[in-house]
Amino acid sequence: MNPRPSAEILLAALQQAAPEHPPAEVVHWGELQGDWLVAVANPDRARMILLPAGGSLWGDIPVGQKRYITLADQSWVFLAAEDEVLGAYQSCQLAEAADGVSSLALAREVCLDALKLLGIAPPPSSSAAAEPAAAVSRRGFLRALTGRR
Repeated sequence: MNPRPSAEILLAALQQAAPEHPPAEVVHWGELQGDWLVAVANPDRARMILLPAGGSLWGDIPVGQKRYITLADQSWVFLAAEDEVLGAYQSCQLAEAADGVSSLALAREVCLDALKLLGIAPPPSSSAAAEPAAAVSRRGFLRALTGRR
């Protein structure tokens, strides 16, 4: 497996690529099918970042090209980008301000819902309840995304 870049390098590269967006935070960093999948929240958007680590999920595509990856019976659209320090990465926009993301807390929630949909359970935070998280359906994810419960 390729070495994992630090969260600071990733966030600096993302900030440099889109300086008009507020600074981001890493919600979750894990391995999926041998590659790195990172959930990143900004106060105005939520997204997943895919980084190559020698696994089966990564596919080289030219910068700016879209790639459709089926995960958990859903099609996820990743856009290729490259940074001189970070290297090649692909980004999947989960939600943005136009979709109703208006705070870092809401962006975090969207990221966590997407991770649950993928069957990835990030480690519980110290403030989280001890109850196991319920499975999230696509409908539930989209309802939460639009602010409906």
